[in-house]
Amino acid sequence: MLSKDGNVLDVDLVLSEAVSDQDEVLVEYSDGPTAFRTRWEGRPKSPPLSWNDAGSALQMLFLLYTCEASTPIDAIHRMTLPQFKAMLHAAKVTSSSLPPEKLDELFTAVQASKGAVSRKGQTPSNTAGFDLADFMVALVHVAYVRFSAESFTTGPSNTPLSTKLLSMLQDCIFAHLFPELQRRVEKLSSAVTPPAQALLRKGRRLTEQVLERCQIRRVRSRVLRVDVRYVAKHLQRWGLLGKEFTLPELAPVIIFAKQASTDPYKFEQHAQPLALDYDEFERLLLGLALLQARVRKRVDAFDEVLGELLDSVYNKAGVLLGLDQQQQQAL
Repeated sequence: MLSKDGNVLDVDLVLSEAVSDQDEVLVEYSDGPTAFRTRWEGRPKSPPLSWNDAGSALQMLFLLYTCEASTPIDAIHRMTLPQFKAMLHAAKVTSSSLPPEKLDELFTAVQASKGAVSRKGQTPSNTAGFDLADFMVALVHVAYVRFSAESFTTGPSNTPLSTKLLSMLQDCIFAHLFPELQRRVEKLSSAVTPPAQALLRKGRRLTEQVLERCQIRRVRSRVLRVDVRYVAKHLQRWGLLGKEFTLPELAPVIIFAKQASTDPYKFEQHAQPLALDYDEFERLLLGLALLQARVRKRVDAFDEVLGELLDSVYNKAGVLLGLDQQQQQAL
């Protein structure tokens, strides 16, 4: 809003008090992110956008929806358009005012954006799917379009973008996806028992050696972390992934391994792509043993199933070589 002299006026001014009768003012308005011609010094800022409350759980949902039965192991850190649409449909984001076709446009636009391309060092034509950063950016775009579609009849909106995003997260993703995410992780928490933990402690050094053998190359680091894709390839090589369990079944076990809590609101965010340290790899094996026990209907003998899994993994990874027969029997 400008005075007749071109000075910027505060939009919250009471005009009858600030402007004389018969005086003139010029009002400019916009229905989108169009820059105004005159900078408004001291303009109130929108609340800062922060992923702290939701980013950790969204990272785990990203993993969950990228791990389909047909997904190649190397692609579990990238989200395809069908996976993106499936997640938003399950979250009830799509509607008559925000049809799936609109998501196609947003996906293509974000995938071909300068930021997405520069991060990958690729051209738009060969950028396949979203990484986690693209996924987060796309959610912001979806929130903006969703809010605009729902408030179209009321005219232009001055609602901050962060508020639009939080509204979509709370009303859709948190409300419809978090309960199932929590349920799937909680189903694995019964694996944590004193006898099972004692068995893991007994084989700890061998478990560490197994993880070390999952590396593509040795890296000097105070804390060893191995990309979950490399671990998954070894699980496949050992006759577990693809035979004993599927990639969609492995995904919640990875989440169980990475998160100390089963509550998505208390999840911690991790470096991307996800990687496992010694403790997390140990929890992964624990969760996989519970999957096996349920499939074989041997939950009552879970400790035995865990021991058999550890023995099989140690043998197939080759870490038992060099141990004498007495040491092997002690395991």
